[in-house]
Amino acid sequence: MDFSCILRLFSMYYYPKLYQRYLEWSPENCYSWRSYAEFEMSLSEKDRARAIFERAISQTALDMPELLWKTYIDFEISEKELERTRALYEQLLERTKHYKVWVSFAKFEASATEHKGEEDKEEVAIETKKDCIRRARAIFERANAYYKDSAHKEERATLLDDWVNMEAGFGSLGDVSVVQSLLPKKLKKRKAISREDGSTAYQEYTDYLFPDESQTMANLKILEAAHRWKKQKAGECV
Repeated sequence: MDFSCILRLFSMYYYPKLYQRYLEWSPENCYSWRSYAEFEMSLSEKDRARAIFERAISQTALDMPELLWKTYIDFEISEKELERTRALYEQLLERTKHYKVWVSFAKFEASATEHKGEEDKEEVAIETKKDCIRRARAIFERANAYYKDSAHKEERATLLDDWVNMEAGFGSLGDVSVVQSLLPKKLKKRKAISREDGSTAYQEYTDYLFPDESQTMANLKILEAAHRWKKQKAGECV
């Protein structure tokens, strides 16, 4: 038997056992999980690699979960498994709503035709690309709706900037105006900081005022004015 075949058989039998033993001792080690899955991928054992990824992301604690999730998602993309990739992104969003996950998901949808590796006629290709753009916009819209009800203003502003850049990158199929009405105003503000010696210093920071907040503030001012008018009238009647 060829020595390379013997070495391959040896590695196929013993390497998994070594990985399993180590991961029993250190189940939070993402580098080891990734290495184990990549070993199975190198043997073209795709289902076994997928099973390892699934075991890995099911761990209650991981030292670098972003590394593991990215590798798993990249693996499914490389296999042109678009629906599996979408399911992974949705699963990841159940665990974290970080803006980078939203943006990565949207970019994946925007380039889904490239991941398919298929060549269509020009008319079909344009319609397919439009569908990808619609999917990508839907992800950004979901993300913006989430951040609208959260206190993470800076992340929301960054997300919208990425959306604008993506629309611009679509060329004639893009529509920057879809996002422009959502962009915030940047406000320079100062906040007081107490020093150890008891004195006060002021630090500048950037705040964001979004259009929907502006409307809410305007409505509150109208309500306050109406309340003052009502109290004034009640005082005149006494």
